[in-house]
Amino acid sequence: MKCFMRIKLLGYMGRGLAGLLTALLALSSSLHVPAQSDSKGDAKKVQKQGLYVLDRLKFLLKDRYFDQTFGGLDIDATFKAGEAKMRSITGEGEMFAVASEVLTELQDSHTSIAPPPRREQPEYGFSSMILGDKCFVTNIYPGGRAEAAGLNVGDQILKFGAVEPTRGNFKKIIELIHWIAPVKNLQLTIATLAGKNTEIMIPVNLVSAKERRADFKRRKELDTARPYTCKSVSDDVVACKLRTFTVETYQLDAMLNTIKGAKKLILDLRGNGGGFPETAIWLMERLFNRKLIAVTSKTKTGTSTEKINGKSDAFSGEISVIIDSETASAAEVVARVIQIEKRGKIVGDISAGAVRTARLFVLPIPEKPGSDTGGTVMFALVRLTVADVAMSDGSRLEGVGVIPDEGLVPNGIALSRGLDPIFAHTANAMGVKISPEEAGKLGFVEDPIRDSIFANVPDLP
Repeated sequence: MKCFMRIKLLGYMGRGLAGLLTALLALSSSLHVPAQSDSKGDAKKVQKQGLYVLDRLKFLLKDRYFDQTFGGLDIDATFKAGEAKMRSITGEGEMFAVASEVLTELQDSHTSIAPPPRREQPEYGFSSMILGDKCFVTNIYPGGRAEAAGLNVGDQILKFGAVEPTRGNFKKIIELIHWIAPVKNLQLTIATLAGKNTEIMIPVNLVSAKERRADFKRRKELDTARPYTCKSVSDDVVACKLRTFTVETYQLDAMLNTIKGAKKLILDLRGNGGGFPETAIWLMERLFNRKLIAVTSKTKTGTSTEKINGKSDAFSGEISVIIDSETASAAEVVARVIQIEKRGKIVGDISAGAVRTARLFVLPIPEKPGSDTGGTVMFALVRLTVADVAMSDGSRLEGVGVIPDEGLVPNGIALSRGLDPIFAHTANAMGVKISPEEAGKLGFVEDPIRDSIFANVPDLP
């Protein structure tokens, strides 16, 4: 039974996001889940607040953004077009949607705006991800709205409303329906495992912000307490699932001790969204026995180089690294350095292509912009790129990702049955005979600590 797909090793980071927001805003006739301070009836006030938001965003970009050419984008014309749209909005949801669309024109994974927290957090009971150039359902919360609507793990999502998900727009779609412009009824067009195309409607489920924060804290603590899992798959081969780099280096000491006792290493970075650059450098220093340049960072004021000081006792065995479309940031850098230096083989999907450094800024929004009366009515969070990253060969991963040496992704059947054909294929290439069923039981794909209704809700953009 075939349970994986070979992918074209081409960049899928297609742009063409213009108009995406307009299409998403038409996902449902009953559009917005109320924000914490949704205005009711005072469109002029919201429009003034929206124009104020755009003004402050433009100031931040010109003051702090790493690239003052903005990648060739006419920043003044872009904001002028945004201002024209802002003058016709009627509510806060649209205000943040327009602001988000303006920032999207930068084509920057690390620059975004997040609205104030909602009284109730919308969730739809499922999660999905890009595999190759297709979008698949990867998780269904038992007893949730998606399950009741007939959605199943392994179904391919052909459309969110009228929008076809692509590698270039998927993250923005997820950001919009969960944070920027949630919908009360999410319409999906899917292709089932039986090959039937059908439309389903998933009513939103609203959960309290308190519940969301408590669960996020619990899962974050579990992630930090267990950043990796290592298992011996043969006498010579050890496999380590590294979930995050948002840990201190001492928390990975035991993992390194396990690796040193093996002749071959499978480093599984699927789903690893990155974390502390220092931790990534620390790991690479223990996989190389020589000095080399990892990356060069470019800021508004200059450049700096991150070096790897290899260790004489570094792991010297064979390495295979598994990545997917959610391998991002520092995890992408680790995979690409290993690939550039021919230290190991990269297997899996093209990575996220989200490799920049950002800072968070709090944006207070006054009740009456330009007036001496009325105080701050709400706060938004702005994430702004302050540095770009180039690899030692001059290439950039932003918007491109790590292109694997062998492009493989699971198909819908593998997802539905909990198989892990990508790990099995990688292990077999290292001389370990293991089936996709046996590989799936290792638990490297489905993580039990994420079995939560909130696990399907992305973190703030």
